[in-house]
Amino acid sequence: MYNDKLAEIIPELIATIEGLQPDSLVYCTGDPVPALEALEQQGCRVARVHNIDELDDLPHFELGVVFDYLEQQPVEEGRHLLCRLRNLKCDKVWVAVLTCPEWNFNSMIGLGFKREHCYSSGDSELCSYSYDIASYNRKRDWNNPKFWANPENWGKYRW
Repeated sequence: MYNDKLAEIIPELIATIEGLQPDSLVYCTGDPVPALEALEQQGCRVARVHNIDELDDLPHFELGVVFDYLEQQPVEEGRHLLCRLRNLKCDKVWVAVLTCPEWNFNSMIGLGFKREHCYSSGDSELCSYSYDIASYNRKRDWNNPKFWANPENWGKYRW
């Protein structure tokens, strides 16, 4: 079932990679992906990890990709993987996951991801999510001295 949906999601992944043109990419999948490995011939540093512990020895990457993996792992291990990629190892993360009680819209939004696309067939749904540190925490217009209780003290004292 998942392989049928991969045919729909792979073009989105390829378009994402072509749009970003990352210098480095780490991916975590059930099986190796030749299309991602081929990026090395274009000058991109590519690494594949099989579990969260392998991330410790790796440097920082521009893009992290996870699909066909989270559904086979314990939920806590999957969350730790996504959080480690998001917080420590990658500027951008792209994830595709079959919607289920553990991996649904609310759980992914709770981890800071934004839903990109969903592909439905029958009773199953495969959704892609993305995270980009550059656009995650947008600048808010109220965070300046004009909207503070004592604007004359802005920058003068340390609370």
